[in-house]
Amino acid sequence: MAVILPSVYKDGTATVAANGVAVTGQGTMWLNTVLPGDFFGTHKGAPNRILAVNSNTSLTLAYPWLGGAQAAAAYEIMYQSDNARMVEASRQLLEKLSSGNVDALAGLDGAAGRIPYFTGVGAMGWISSGIKGREILFAADTPAALAALGPGAGYPTAPSASGVGMSDGDLNTVTYPGNYALSSNYVNGPLLSGAASPYSGALEVRRRSGSLAGIWQTLRLATRTWERYSGTTDGSTWLDWGVIDSATVGTVANNAGQPSGAIIERGSNANGEYVRYADGTQMCWKPSAFVATSFESPTGNVFANAGGNLLWTYPIAFYSSSTTVGTVVSVATVTRWGITISASASSMQGRILSTVSQPAAGSADGFAIGRWAA
Repeated sequence: MAVILPSVYKDGTATVAANGVAVTGQGTMWLNTVLPGDFFGTHKGAPNRILAVNSNTSLTLAYPWLGGAQAAAAYEIMYQSDNARMVEASRQLLEKLSSGNVDALAGLDGAAGRIPYFTGVGAMGWISSGIKGREILFAADTPAALAALGPGAGYPTAPSASGVGMSDGDLNTVTYPGNYALSSNYVNGPLLSGAASPYSGALEVRRRSGSLAGIWQTLRLATRTWERYSGTTDGSTWLDWGVIDSATVGTVANNAGQPSGAIIERGSNANGEYVRYADGTQMCWKPSAFVATSFESPTGNVFANAGGNLLWTYPIAFYSSSTTVGTVVSVATVTRWGITISASASSMQGRILSTVSQPAAGSADGFAIGRWAA
């Protein structure tokens, strides 16, 4: 026996206002039974196409209802034929395909690493996506995307791993703007310029183009920060590195003429006190640095201290004797004064003179100034 499928649905009752588009069902199961395109109202001889099936008890008509108001009354929905549905669906699909977009895509020659994009209405072109571009597009999350971007503020990489064509080993060649993590030997750094040195820190590169082209490098190692500048676009020439932040008081240091420690260093020992500055200046002093037992050695019209020249060894050595100036100061009485005989990098010789011969002991202070670094 042939099975005849129903051509209408009429379970339950329906309520609709005159000229309304909202239909409310009572005891209906419209969802998954009725489809948009079916016709409501064949019971009144006024079929109205269903625009949307909202739920089991709610329909929206495509046009205002002309069959008059009804409340919880019998109704009938006529199913649209499958052939009609297929024809309409095909029509809609063909309409979409005829927009030119599919033709534009079909006109492209596919190749590895290419991504199609619209260049206009019904027109498309290719984006050539390299490995770096695909890594960014297919990153699983934001940290992965930032890491794939290369030299960025939050996720710095080594120059060789940044994806911009640079290599490790020479700071002069790291000229692409961004932030880089250093963890290997480099030449042309701030500590031993011209010799490979291990660096473990962060390098920031900034650039300015145009008629005032320039490159700035800022290198941070532990608690020290250096900076330098190149006025060339390729970084072929650089000014010297300079420390841009340092501890105020600590141990001063200098490498190849470049300050690399604190700004001021101060110390003392049995030979006196000293202070060093980051620019290479050094001062040493000691009260009673020169002590004489008596003043009974005739020297011209005055008397010198007994025993010849007096020696004061500095609390810390200077760079060289040619950069050091010393003096004997603060003689205890008005009848005596001090003179400097010679000053070397590590000590100074002086004498104390008196206008009268005196067997009593006396002393004078010592002071020296010079450079601790070239």
